[in-house]
Amino acid sequence: MTRLCDQTADVTGATEETQAQLAAAVADAGPWLEQQTEVRRSLLADLDAAVAAGHTQHVRTLLTHVNATAGPDRTEEETRVGGAAADHVASAAAERVDALLADLRNLPRGLTAYRLRPQVQQLIQAAAEAGRLGPRQEAQIAAWKARARLNKPAPDAVDADTFGRAAGIAHP
Repeated sequence: MTRLCDQTADVTGATEETQAQLAAAVADAGPWLEQQTEVRRSLLADLDAAVAAGHTQHVRTLLTHVNATAGPDRTEEETRVGGAAADHVASAAAERVDALLADLRNLPRGLTAYRLRPQVQQLIQAAAEAGRLGPRQEAQIAAWKARARLNKPAPDAVDADTFGRAAGIAHP
């Protein structure tokens, strides 16, 4: 937006009326740009404080907002705080992976795959949020996925004609 305002001020060959309209638009954009800059500063300060306090859920939410408002023209400070926030979220997710693996190890033996699935699905989600995991964790997750039978491909969808033929029902 700032670049557009700068370029608009340099337009040549436009009529006086067009020049006046462009000048008014640039003048109106100034306060809006200042407001957006203040919003970005406030979000960044809140994100930095949330990381320092270790409030992971709040960090996730604020990081999403900061990423949406910063866009491609990030300042060095936004890059630094955003990187620290992303590291915090990944670290918390890795800790969650460890905790979920410990919880799964402490479950009674002989649970059915159906009963294991919710915990294993939480483990898979936490692993995705954590990003990189060690080979031992990856192997444990793969083993739990297999025990919960979550690594099998979904069955192919059956269309109405195939289902109808199998049931002895003719479709027009």
